Amino acid sequence: MAQALTNASTITCNHGATAVLTSTSKLKVNGSSVLLDGDTIAFAPGVCSQKGTGLTPCTSLTVSGGQASHFTVGGKKVLLSTLTGKTNGNPEFTFTVVAGQSKLRAS
Repeated sequence: MAQALTNASTITCNHGATAVLTSTSKLKVNGSSVLLDGDTIAFAPGVCSQKGTGLTPCTSLTVSGGQASHFTVGGKKVLLSTLTGKTNGNPEFTFTVVAGQSKLRAS
């Protein structure tokens, strides 16, 4: 089972920028809101180190997997530590995820 992500989790692009995680969930783990499918996951402007001719820094990401299959909050799937997708930087890159908690698990 994977850990549920919260707004205290860490999502980092391959260039070292850490995403700002904003959750709409009322469900909390260790005082932090659980991330739901559709919540905002964005990199602050100027933080991603991917710069130069033909390169675009990462500012957001698109989720393609890692949502809980049977665990929802308000009808939205909970995001898990198995989260996958791509950043919007050019070229596109993947990212790393650290849940930062182990109390709440799902699949």
